[in-house]
Amino acid sequence: MKKLLVMWMAVGLGFLQASVSVAVGSHKQDHKIWNSYIDSRRELEKQTHELVSKKWIDEKTISKIHLDLELARLDKKDAQFDFLIEHHPERIDRKKGLDDFANLEWSSKDEENLAHNDKKYAQKISEINQLERKYEALDGRSTFESNLSDVKNTVEYRSIQDRFHDMVSKLDASWQELKQDIKK
Repeated sequence: MKKLLVMWMAVGLGFLQASVSVAVGSHKQDHKIWNSYIDSRRELEKQTHELVSKKWIDEKTISKIHLDLELARLDKKDAQFDFLIEHHPERIDRKKGLDDFANLEWSSKDEENLAHNDKKYAQKISEINQLERKYEALDGRSTFESNLSDVKNTVEYRSIQDRFHDMVSKLDASWQELKQDIKK
């Protein structure tokens, strides 16, 4: 009887160890896919800034503040993902596509916990608030936003956007594969 119990415990431990390995492996894969997604978003923002700066040289300052704000928001989202994967991996919903997933399920309690426990995150929130105030106070902001809208209708921008969507499609395929691997 003892041998049977020990054998079942060993089998159970093996399953547990395999499950933990899949979970840890999937978290690493989640990070890899997420980081590629965020890097692609950063590149999209930078290329959009370059395009606006080329077309409207007098709006370089506004465009730079807008870029800094968007990049800071991406840094914030990146920290939120890290928090979720570490503290609430069950809230990583792989049923959604990657674009939908990127709109993280985030609560005010999550915000409070992360800001309280991560000083860099709290500083990032402060930086975003400062950049938002600075951007909102700019005189040429409405002209910039109109020009930004015009840029988004250009062939050059559509090319940038297409490259971004191609990358997201590839990442989404990896995301779907990861979802299938986790089911196994």
